[in-house]
Amino acid sequence: MKAFIYRFILAFAFITQSYAVEPSLFNPAAMIDPVGFTVAIKNVGQGSCTIIRNHENNHFLVIDAGSLSDKPRNTEARLSEEFGFSEVNGDIPLSKDSVTVVVSHSDKDHINLFKSVFGPNQLLLGNIGRIYLGDHFENYFRVPETREFLTGFVKRVPGIEGRLTSLSHDLMGLSVSDHLSDVAYTLDRGKYHPFRTHVRGEGFLTARQIAIPQNVFEIIGANAGAKADGDASETDTNINSAVVRLSIAGSNILVMGDATGATTDRILSDISNPAFLKAELLVASHHGADTEDTNHITWAAVTEPKHVALSSGFNKGYKHPTLTAVAHYLVTGLESDRVYSSPLWGIEFLQRDMHELSVFNGIGRHIATLKPHIVGLEWVKLDETHEGWVIARTVKPIYATGSSGELRYTFSDQGKLVHFWRER
Repeated sequence: MKAFIYRFILAFAFITQSYAVEPSLFNPAAMIDPVGFTVAIKNVGQGSCTIIRNHENNHFLVIDAGSLSDKPRNTEARLSEEFGFSEVNGDIPLSKDSVTVVVSHSDKDHINLFKSVFGPNQLLLGNIGRIYLGDHFENYFRVPETREFLTGFVKRVPGIEGRLTSLSHDLMGLSVSDHLSDVAYTLDRGKYHPFRTHVRGEGFLTARQIAIPQNVFEIIGANAGAKADGDASETDTNINSAVVRLSIAGSNILVMGDATGATTDRILSDISNPAFLKAELLVASHHGADTEDTNHITWAAVTEPKHVALSSGFNKGYKHPTLTAVAHYLVTGLESDRVYSSPLWGIEFLQRDMHELSVFNGIGRHIATLKPHIVGLEWVKLDETHEGWVIARTVKPIYATGSSGELRYTFSDQGKLVHFWRER
């Protein structure tokens, strides 16, 4: 009888928890641990776009928005709808200064959707409070696509003076418009900003959240290509990629942009306590690549992520994600079961999700005859839809947007994962 009653309570709590991620169902003041943040990794094909919503003030943090290829047809429409803008929805849930934009670096597959989604929408542009540009500022003038990002998006933001910061030059307060107008303009060489230099909680976090020491929104390791003395800067945009760290009551979310091993090496050299980097969720660098020591085993071991998201498409020229990168995260920290904590009842649930993960086939046509040597990853078959990829199956919480579509992780105000959703 006791077992029956226990199962009934658990079933009721599970049903309640399944709907608990919708903030409209709660009165935050009456809850022990209300919903705090939702992290959405959008399916943009070969590219990257992460949107983090702070439910307490309905402020959105947009980290990159770009696609090189393989994007779904309705990508722009779905991104617009994320902010309440669509042909069938006239409600505008945003308010002035309720969007913070972080651009990790100047590559096309991280920036071009800003022009096509934000650029034509003056109401949305008017809600942007801050823009932070990672990468050496001069790199935004190097090719037509990056110059169009400046003229078709950044320069169109009302009152851009005082809202734009180049992380490599601290442009805030300078005549930004003049810089954006002159494609040949060259600033002094940028400088490297080490770990915990750029702490930017204002705007995205509320005053109440900022008052809690374990709540931190910061940009770390910006412009790692610059020498320590600031007298030179590399033109390798991936090395210069900024890394975003959001800590919710001590639980870290790391969004890596296209940071390479050179980037993460500088970050690791700057910190005294690597525990600062242990991640509840890691949006892996460079779409799951392993070139230039990206997603290397040391970084995987230090961050020890419980959940990994890969923003990747099926571009044969880039071949992401790789088996090597996936393997590094599989052996260093991923949970076998996802643990969800009900914010209403305080009960933890274990859930296993067997799902497919498409990995680029770097071995060749004989890969199907090989037995798996990585714990937690089961080979299924060659991907007939996308030539060059192989389909694997796993219960480990590592997902690729190419395989699973959009990914959403909802965290409580205390940093506990309370809900996960994948599009397919």
